[in-house]
Amino acid sequence: TARMNDSPVPVQDTAALAEMARVTRKGGTIVVLVPNRFCPWFMLAKAVLRLTGKWQYGYERSYTPWGLSAAARRAGLSVTRRVGAQVLPPSRDGFRTYVGPGLAAWLGRGERLLMKLAPYLGMATGVVARR
Repeated sequence: TARMNDSPVPVQDTAALAEMARVTRKGGTIVVLVPNRFCPWFMLAKAVLRLTGKWQYGYERSYTPWGLSAAARRAGLSVTRRVGAQVLPPSRDGFRTYVGPGLAAWLGRGERLLMKLAPYLGMATGVVARR
């Protein structure tokens, strides 16, 4: 079951996951990445963009790692692991221009250390699942 106060999964999200399962051969692998509800910097940036009328990505639903796993299971998939991406804000790559390669390298090492937490804190949370 979903934890951490996940709201019910919209019908269109369940249908999309079920369609992925349908078109994947038996035993095939599916990777799903969605915005992470736990990522503080992403959720803050999204809220600011929406408030200022600059959000340009249309429909988007964020999930917790547990909620996405539960949604995938409801669609008939077997979740084999949770994954995530981009623990630190994307601007860290731009730091090289402003503060030099030393800080950019330090931030890169920090992000590699934090990758174990990526499914829970990264900009995207995801599942690797099998049909």
